[in-house]
Amino acid sequence: MKSAPYVPPSLMELPEIPLYMDQLMEWMEKKMIFLQEGVEKPILTKTMVNNYVKSGIVEKPLKKKYARDQIMELLMVCHWKNVLTMEEMAMLVKEGRKGSSVEDLYSLYRSLCLAFEQGQGVPASQKDQSWARTVYNVIVSEWNRRKAKEMLRAFSKEETP
Repeated sequence: MKSAPYVPPSLMELPEIPLYMDQLMEWMEKKMIFLQEGVEKPILTKTMVNNYVKSGIVEKPLKKKYARDQIMELLMVCHWKNVLTMEEMAMLVKEGRKGSSVEDLYSLYRSLCLAFEQGQGVPASQKDQSWARTVYNVIVSEWNRRKAKEMLRAFSKEETP
């Protein structure tokens, strides 16, 4: 299957009720399957979730349940993690949280994914916002990484007798 730009779930597709870790892992696996193509290791594990929480990239769950805000943060982080280090993701999240809700950030992130999918650049209304430009560049970098790996896999298939 050819790599296509990843578009995260809409706000309406997110769970309405908080999820326990096992439920979260199952839900995320279904929604992130597109990013899993051609990758041997899982896109997200319980250990990764715990590390993202400990590092402050993802807010702490309430009573061991992950609400919509944490799910939105995890969706963004899973998309970014193959391009950015933990420290860089923490910086990006911290910068984004300045004066914005998680829902606003996620909506902007999703609109940037859609813009890239449609062959557009950063929307004019966001051109002066460094967070949006940075996220857009991460989205493009992640897609280029997947596309390059897809091409390398094709080379190896061509060489196999």
